[in-house]
Amino acid sequence: MGAFVGKLKIAILGFVVLLLGACASGWNNPTQIDSQWTSQYAMPHQKVISGILVVAIGMEVTTTRILEDSFCTEFSLRGVKSEPFFRYASQTTQLILPNGTLNLQLLQDIAKKNQLSDILVVSRGGTQQKTVYDPGMAWATGPVWGYPGFWGPGPFWGPGPFYYNPYAIPPSITVYNLQNSSAQLFSASDGQLLWSAQATTTMDQDSTATTLQLYANLLVQNLIKNGFTVPFPNPLPAGQVAEVPHEPNGMPTTPVTVIPPSNQIRESTVQ
Repeated sequence: MGAFVGKLKIAILGFVVLLLGACASGWNNPTQIDSQWTSQYAMPHQKVISGILVVAIGMEVTTTRILEDSFCTEFSLRGVKSEPFFRYASQTTQLILPNGTLNLQLLQDIAKKNQLSDILVVSRGGTQQKTVYDPGMAWATGPVWGYPGFWGPGPFWGPGPFYYNPYAIPPSITVYNLQNSSAQLFSASDGQLLWSAQATTTMDQDSTATTLQLYANLLVQNLIKNGFTVPFPNPLPAGQVAEVPHEPNGMPTTPVTVIPPSNQIRESTVQ
């Protein structure tokens, strides 16, 4: 009987750990990818990301800088030279042309000048609200885990006030703010669209900086899953200096110092 009880306890503990892990993995990133597309015409060398210019569109100044820095952090941790667009923007910079289209030629010029192979453009879309109704839950009085003594005496597992008293969670209504966005990856050499994605982010679950860092992490991971290669698919430890390999296009080897994400976020909030 003792051996059976021990095995049962281990089985229940394992189930609880798996359940908590599943809940945590679902909550950790408030962004989900709704759809994505990869160009079938992209040549193998075009799917090698050796340097990238990150551009955020349609956001207020602070959010723009945090998001661009967040993506640069993710790429830097993978050995990719990266530059945020706000370093090159000014009050006279015309990112959106009068006809409403992206000034891609401007971005290509900046990328080529800094020896960057690609341009990532992230645009904020519309917002929507999602209402979730929870009917609540109630427990009747009485023991839950079986007869007294099975788990041992005490108020938690055995007989006692914890599982004998009635308990209820009242009904509730929760409103979530959902932010739509899109991301596009262009080749800096010819402006060809290589990859695009649509995403939805549940806001207000965490700070803006944390939400955007998780957003950037998810999109960079999906780029790699869709066949785009970077020097180091797995992030390097902060502070390590990495040598970016020589690329087929003849770009020189570039030393990249990995910057801790907290420093990137802190810098963007004070500028």
